Amino acid sequence: MLKLLTILLVLPCSFLVAQSNKIEIYLVKSNFPTQQGIQGYFMPRIEDLEPVPFIADADIKGYRVIKDTFRMPVKRLELTDATVRPAASDSAWMAAFLHKDTATVSVVHSTHIIDINSSAWLKQKALHPSLSAGIRFALVVNHKVIYGGYFWNLFSSFGCHWVCAFELGNEIRIFREIPDYGIETKENDPRQNDLLFTCLRKTNRLKN
Repeated sequence: MLKLLTILLVLPCSFLVAQSNKIEIYLVKSNFPTQQGIQGYFMPRIEDLEPVPFIADADIKGYRVIKDTFRMPVKRLELTDATVRPAASDSAWMAAFLHKDTATVSVVHSTHIIDINSSAWLKQKALHPSLSAGIRFALVVNHKVIYGGYFWNLFSSFGCHWVCAFELGNEIRIFREIPDYGIETKENDPRQNDLLFTCLRKTNRLKN
């Protein structure tokens, strides 16, 4: 009897935990205000989204972050900004700060990858965004909008000044913007969200 009561108590708790760690992707309603020119920042509300998730929590199998490092010139004005400057031990930074107007420093850019199942891939493949403008979406965690972004055409040569996502087989690759020549910080990269990564860890979907 005691064992049965324990099972009855544990099952609802497990269900609540599962329900409170949901990651979903919604498309944005067509009546949400559009932007002219190069696509940029937007932040929809829950009521701006379609009622049914485009990619459900069950469709998301994993999440990875790939980091690439490259060298780029940074102006002295930027180097004096504590939010973006490299460590003071970087000889290039010290040379620019003391003697020059610019220096070449190491910059890390990241690609966020969502692994999806075949059902989600088929829906993603059928979107067909235009070459000049993406299809707007929102990444939602526990019914809270984390950021808005654009599903972008892989063959587009147009730039976008905000989060862009590409379909590559059973992957959705998410970039901060394209092209991205800036320095990533937690303040200017909406993908680096604490709630999102907490949910990923709790559901064992963060792969690195």
